Amino acid sequence: MGNRKTLELALIELDGRAKSHLSTIAVFDADDIDHFEREVLENRTTCLAVIYNGARVGTMLVTWIQEDELICSCNALAVDNVPGFDPVPELVELMAEWCRARGATRLRCWTKRRGLVHKLSAVGFDQAYVMEAEIHGRSV
Repeated sequence: MGNRKTLELALIELDGRAKSHLSTIAVFDADDIDHFEREVLENRTTCLAVIYNGARVGTMLVTWIQEDELICSCNALAVDNVPGFDPVPELVELMAEWCRARGATRLRCWTKRRGLVHKLSAVGFDQAYVMEAEIHGRSV
C-alpha cells in the first residue's frame, strides 16, 4: 500500500506488538485496546503496521465511515521515535493515496496531542468539530 522508499503500510492482525504500540498512547487503557481488538476482529477497523526502511516501527488503526461522503478515520497511530525522521508527512501522503483509491473524500485523525495537531496542520489539516465530555459520575 505505498511505493515510498522509506515508509509503507501493511495490513496486519492486532497482535501483541500492535497492542504494545497502542498502549504507548496516553489516553488509551486496556479496555480501549480490547475494544480496538474487537473492532479489528469484526472487520470494522483495519490494523496497519507502519514500516520504516523495512522495519516495523508503529501501528495505525483506520475506520472507513460513510457520512454524506466516505471518510477515512485514523483512530490511533503510535510510531516509535526514529531519530531524524518525521513520519507524519509521508503517512498522510500514503493515506491520501489509499483514500483516493477507495473513493474517500476526507481523511480524519483523532488526537489530543498538540504536537501532532501542529504537524497535521502543516500538511493541510484543519481542526474541525470534535468536542468531548466525560460523563461518568457527573451531570452534563
